[in-house]
Amino acid sequence: MICLLTIALRYRLEGTQQRKAGACADGEAAIMHAHTMFTWLTRRRRATRRLGMPTQTSAEDHRYFFISNDQGEAMRLNLQHFMFAREFGSDRAVPVQVLPQPIELLDVACGTGFWAIQQAKELAPFGANVVGFDKQLPAATTSSERPDNCLLIAGDALDRFPFGDAAFSYVMMRACSAFVPRAHWPAFLREAARVTRPGGFVEVRDFGVVVSESQAMTTLTRIFTQLADSVGIYPGAGPHLRTIFSASGFSSPRIMTRQVRFGRPRGTPGGSLMVTDYLAVLKRVTVPISQSGITWNHSPITATRWADWLVEAEADSQQGKKTAVQLTCAVARRAA
Repeated sequence: MICLLTIALRYRLEGTQQRKAGACADGEAAIMHAHTMFTWLTRRRRATRRLGMPTQTSAEDHRYFFISNDQGEAMRLNLQHFMFAREFGSDRAVPVQVLPQPIELLDVACGTGFWAIQQAKELAPFGANVVGFDKQLPAATTSSERPDNCLLIAGDALDRFPFGDAAFSYVMMRACSAFVPRAHWPAFLREAARVTRPGGFVEVRDFGVVVSESQAMTTLTRIFTQLADSVGIYPGAGPHLRTIFSASGFSSPRIMTRQVRFGRPRGTPGGSLMVTDYLAVLKRVTVPISQSGITWNHSPITATRWADWLVEAEADSQQGKKTAVQLTCAVARRAA
């Protein structure tokens, strides 16, 4: 098991430097979330071998693989937040000083609401307000940790965003590959553009496809890619963002990439977080995979077979086998 407590302590020690860079910053929160995720994963380390028969899921469940209010998914999303911030050096690519006034930020499909809450705290001295919306209302909606300048509401990001035209100076969309159909991406970004005021910014951060020295991890990834293709979503929209932005009417988006690496002899700062996040994703799709009809080596993929690969992939990670994925950040400014 990857030692997330060590990673969290690094955040604490480097917290001051990260705050200056506009990064995720709150070392105490990082320790709390990493410790909870570590405990949760350790408790389930061998549980995958004892999986029962999968329960039935609906087409709507397949459309939204990763939407859930359970604690494990919340911790995964928060660790993913730290991974993006760690690799790109900040929570957003646009300095607050260049955002159109008044400063209003929108977090699309905000998940736990963690990013929105952190931005609201960081940008409060600038008079900023932050809104996040998600298909499932974040638990932090009524939490005492949510500042007064942060609003979290329910809303489906595949529908018309529940806001008026030109309402925000900055719109963030992060790791939306899990639910946005390939054909819907241009409309998705056009909707983001609609609610962005002239001179404001739209930023999208997403993944590519994982590559690994681990044969088990490679097998899991190839099957996961087939599952994504079967329901019409990207296994990772990152490599396609330049084309998607162009199809959405944006000209010359700024594209930044980071190669996140885990394993010996040397990984990148977010590498351990990446592997932990990805293994949690692969565990989460056990039921959809077992019901998909996808075969491997001419045999159906059962929940037990999938679980065996997961155990092997986790063991390979503990042995330091290399795993990597490219992250992409694309930023475009709406014409004034």
